[in-house]
Amino acid sequence: MTAMTAMTAMTAMTAMTGNTRAAGSTLGALTGLYGDPTVTEALITSRARNTPCPAPSLFPGLTGGVAPGQLPGVDQVSHLGWWQPEVRGHVAALELSRGLRVAVDGQAAVPRVELLHLQPLALDAAGLGQAQAELLQAQGIELSARMPLITIERPSRAVFDRQLDKVIAHCDAELRRSRTTEAMAQVLPQVPFWSSLLPFSPWRTPATYEFIECALAFANQVVHRIKHALSVPRPSELSPLVQPLVQTPGWAAFPSGHATEAFTFARLAIGLLGPAYVDARSQVPVDGVLWEALRRQAASIADNRVYIGLHYPVDGVAGRLLGQALAEYVIAKATGVAWAPRRFVASDAALSDVDLDWSLPTDGGAAQPPYYVREAPGAAVPANPILQALWAKARAELGTLGFQ
Repeated sequence: MTAMTAMTAMTAMTAMTGNTRAAGSTLGALTGLYGDPTVTEALITSRARNTPCPAPSLFPGLTGGVAPGQLPGVDQVSHLGWWQPEVRGHVAALELSRGLRVAVDGQAAVPRVELLHLQPLALDAAGLGQAQAELLQAQGIELSARMPLITIERPSRAVFDRQLDKVIAHCDAELRRSRTTEAMAQVLPQVPFWSSLLPFSPWRTPATYEFIECALAFANQVVHRIKHALSVPRPSELSPLVQPLVQTPGWAAFPSGHATEAFTFARLAIGLLGPAYVDARSQVPVDGVLWEALRRQAASIADNRVYIGLHYPVDGVAGRLLGQALAEYVIAKATGVAWAPRRFVASDAALSDVDLDWSLPTDGGAAQPPYYVREAPGAAVPANPILQALWAKARAELGTLGFQ
């Protein structure tokens, strides 16, 4: 076969399978042949001609759940590997939401949304008498401990009016032009920007990508619930001088979804890399070049949304804390460590002129700004078996890259 003939055959195979990679690069790529009329007809005739009649048991040595007369066990973590990645994602997303509750207080002087984890309590551990415990049990009532995750307070209209002046200033021609290419490239999930900092790739770290994707889907659900509750108008809804560079999204501004997603990734990634990057006792990331680079990148992604006219700077400031808190919650549910409850405090004095500064601490210290509050960690919750398995798979994968 000449080189040209081989090239033609490879191109034809690629077209037949619908696979954009070189044909034959993996056996799995050949599954794309299913549905091709020629292959379908060939499978019909092959089965009719080659199947023994009467057909004997072809798998006489099978044991376990698929042995003759048996079905697999119920809710087995070991079965996660049987499913397609998107199915594992659906399963993990529900497990991440398990126990999470949203409490909205719109009547307070400062409206707020609080995320709570409700941890079931055994009746005998709830301080009840025997008669009370038996009565509740008979009625099917379950008691839970309320474990705060994060509280987001909504800034006042005066803050957003002042912040609007900052958005309009960001829309100055030269400032906007200098950030537009980046901002437009970051409209979609910012995977290329994250992968530029870490050796993640679909072929080297597929389990890591899968776990992060589950966490980001969870973070998006949460931030949209908070956006709905707090209902802050976009800058262009307050002034025609903003003139966004893309269609204004059909959801609220505060907190920033891009900031939430970017800081969720940053905190989750540093946690996945292992104990060299997170203090085992405090669960606070260790200062270093990588942690700084991840925060810089996340802050840049959030800031770019201001330059194209979709967000106030304060949206990213709140999104930073929300993203960090959600990542820590994901890590806690996957590993069994405790998380530290957080609060975003809406102060007119502190927030009117605020910009997102990645270098300001969120974990305490004299330099921590007044709008970031980190409380003492509470009790740990047991690791969720499904999330624990997916976490372990990602950690093992990163271990092959040298992250122990």
